[in-house]
Amino acid sequence: MPRAAILLPLLLGTPAMAECITRAEAFLMCKTHGGAKELRGCWGPGDAGYQFGPEGGVPELSLSVPLAELEYIPWAGVGSSIWEEVNFHNGDVQYSLWHRVDRTPEGDPPSAGVTVTRADETLADLECVPGTLHANFEGLAEAKAAIGQCWRDFSWQPCTAP
Repeated sequence: MPRAAILLPLLLGTPAMAECITRAEAFLMCKTHGGAKELRGCWGPGDAGYQFGPEGGVPELSLSVPLAELEYIPWAGVGSSIWEEVNFHNGDVQYSLWHRVDRTPEGDPPSAGVTVTRADETLADLECVPGTLHANFEGLAEAKAAIGQCWRDFSWQPCTAP
């Protein structure tokens, strides 16, 4: 049995967030495990969340955080790939939702997934099934801006007039 299949059930929290709202408010949605599981990253009024579990079923894991505290790393604007990441925490376990788009015509197709870590150890690394990916990290950046946060000096800070 793959290591991820063994460890994920041990790391799961209890549901703490309502449904992942709508596709329009999702910054990442896709299927994993050959389509049997679904991951969702979304935002709503005042918070952001991550859910993982069977498609259309009760999530095995639901985490949420106030939008103002969300660890979101937007694309730096350089390089041949657009890459973004959002981190959620459950105790000492971090769930990093990521999305990558190669900007070169001959490049790889868009990809995304979740990497689960504890300290420096990778516990699971799940990629989205090709063709099931919906990503809108730009919408997440707009949601952060709407609550008065600006990305400066590699962190989200209160926006201030120049």
